[in-house]
Amino acid sequence: MAFFTCGMVRVLVGVLRAGQPAQRGSVIYFNVADIVSVAVSLKSHGVAFPTEPHAVQRTATSELWLAEFKGPDGNQLALISEVPVAGA
Repeated sequence: MAFFTCGMVRVLVGVLRAGQPAQRGSVIYFNVADIVSVAVSLKSHGVAFPTEPHAVQRTATSELWLAEFKGPDGNQLALISEVPVAGA
């Protein structure tokens, strides 16, 4: 998985995990300040997350966290949050 930033747009390029079906369209990422709190709130409203929010990229100063879910129409959506590394 690789991320490229161009202005205000971040593009993700990656390879599907083994057994993950290919999908048409693009994932829409919602940038949030506190991914854990937002995921908890969405879960309380019936949104199902296949995995808990987790780090997908680490740098010396931050971690990029991701939490994927599907919208009511089956579209792939995700929360994304840049979390500062303690002491960095």
